[in-house]
Amino acid sequence: MINYLDLACEYHGVDKGRVIKHRAQVGPDGSDDYSIIVDNGKLGCPKYYVPISLLDELAAQVKAPPVVDESLPVPAAVDLNYRELQDLAKELGIPANQKADELRVALDSWSLESLDEEE
Repeated sequence: MINYLDLACEYHGVDKGRVIKHRAQVGPDGSDDYSIIVDNGKLGCPKYYVPISLLDELAAQVKAPPVVDESLPVPAAVDLNYRELQDLAKELGIPANQKADELRVALDSWSLESLDEEE
């Protein structure tokens, strides 16, 4: 099942914890939209719309987590987002509660160590 709330928050760049109301509805232009109302404190509570068809496209584009072949050294983790870095670190037994740059260094070090062990 598609989580429209997460996708809409990511699309508009808002924090999911600030959403006070969300629902699928007919938008102002007559299309099927997903709306979220965000509490911005003194700045007000703006309402954001996203076409449901766009959210369906975004859900289809979500990548699966990388598959790790333990027989190969870990490639440079430059192209991975933070969540993918954490998942990879957890699979390899590296503490995943680090900053993204620290995770990249730890994964690169693990990769270099595994190459040294093979030689």
